[in-house]
Amino acid sequence: ILNVRDMGSNDSARQDLLAQIRHRGMIGPDIHSYGFIDKRGPTAAPVGKLISNLDEGLQAVRYYAQRGYCGIKLYSALDPAW
Repeated sequence: ILNVRDMGSNDSARQDLLAQIRHRGMIGPDIHSYGFIDKRGPTAAPVGKLISNLDEGLQAVRYYAQRGYCGIKLYSALDPAW
C-alpha cells in the first residue's frame, strides 16, 4: 500500500502516526487526510469537529487547514445556509 485516504480519524492519533512515519523511520504509506465537520446534536458523528453555526464552521476549516489536511468532508446534517 503506497497511499491511503483518511476520511475523518482522530487528529492526535493522526499527528502521532505522521510523526512516526516522517521523523522516526517507521514504514508507512502517504496519508491524504480529510477533516470531518458535522452539526452538533444527538446524532452527530463521533469524530471530527462539531459545529453549531457558521463561525464555528469557519474555525473548524481553519483548524484543518493549519494542520495540512487535503480537504474537508461536510456531513449532510449541516445547515445549507452556513
